[in-house]
Amino acid sequence: MIEAIRDMMSRLKSVGNRVGMTRTGNKGGGVGRRRHSPKWRHIGKRRVRVMKKLDESKVKWIIRESRKGTPSSTIAKNMGISTRWVQKICQRYSDVPIGEISYPAPLGRPKKSLPGRREHSAVLSAVSGECSGAVSLERKIERTTGMHIPHSTIHVILRDADIAEEQSKKSRRRKWVRYERTHSNSMWHTDYKQMPDKRWFICYLDDASRS
Repeated sequence: MIEAIRDMMSRLKSVGNRVGMTRTGNKGGGVGRRRHSPKWRHIGKRRVRVMKKLDESKVKWIIRESRKGTPSSTIAKNMGISTRWVQKICQRYSDVPIGEISYPAPLGRPKKSLPGRREHSAVLSAVSGECSGAVSLERKIERTTGMHIPHSTIHVILRDADIAEEQSKKSRRRKWVRYERTHSNSMWHTDYKQMPDKRWFICYLDDASRS
């Protein structure tokens, strides 16, 4: 009788261990709480996938593994991102060597190259007593030489030659800034344009949507 009870207890214990390993992934036995996956987050009633933030070293590893022939799905699973994002990264840096990859890409407009000797000579030769402003010089140079030099570049050349000076009233930040309304529908912008087929196109923009 005692042997039968011991046999039954050992069987129940083994069954409990298997259930614990199945639900918790640990060998301790017992029924544990099922953990919430960190890849998903609930915002209100929506279930949003949480993506890991990549840096330059991780992007280089993704490109290196992709060029070795590793499937995009495997790379995505290892990095905790979507397969489509892996494909986009590989497509973006398809022709870039591993050592020249820069991530993230620099923001803003690319910097313009410095004006050359041709622009310098054209601007300085066009300067006269009655025509020394950047906008008027832009028109004069384009009218006489056929060369178009933006007035911003002309102003840089004039400042380097000590002909123009920086105006503090124009360089400092204005008190008002566009697109800073907090609440929607508090201000609307409108603009219109006549299309080639003589119809009018009117657009409306909520100020708060551009904050």
